[in-house]
Amino acid sequence: MAKKIKIGIFGARRGLSYKYVASLLPNVEVFGVCDYNEERLKNLKEEKIPTFSDFDKFIEYDFDILVVANYCTEHVPYAIKGLKSGKHILSEVIACKTLSEGVKLCREVEKAEKNNIFYMFGENCCYLSYILEMEKIYKSGKIGELRYGEGEYIHDCSQIWHLLTNSPEHWRNWLPSTYYITHSLGPFIT
Repeated sequence: MAKKIKIGIFGARRGLSYKYVASLLPNVEVFGVCDYNEERLKNLKEEKIPTFSDFDKFIEYDFDILVVANYCTEHVPYAIKGLKSGKHILSEVIACKTLSEGVKLCREVEKAEKNNIFYMFGENCCYLSYILEMEKIYKSGKIGELRYGEGEYIHDCSQIWHLLTNSPEHWRNWLPSTYYITHSLGPFIT
């Protein structure tokens, strides 16, 4: 029997969707979940999943893949720590919030790949059924060849904003909408 792949999840909100997906895969198990907000970890204790509120201690444990699903404006430093500790990375969107962060991340990914440690950007919209169908139609040649495109993605959550943000400093209140373009751009570049 093949060795089980152990994943560690950083971020006990969106990250818990990966716990569910892992439960559907026979060769994957959740090693543990880390979140700085200990309230989010309480329910996991009943499931006997190890929980951590200190990322630096969490990353020292022996697991294969780190899912980076904390606040999106904080992905880069944790992805880099994970790569440096020998973990494969699956990062939620956005990958980085500035160009300089992107450069730092790319440099670390290039170093890690030399040791067969890989980074995957988890742009989920690329795998929606209608996007996959659009890709099939485009590749068939039925609609011609895309030569130039321009667009913008506005991540409008105004209906649920009060549930998502608890202060003016929350990242959703200051992140420029064009920084979060992966849902629109991702399907075009797959």
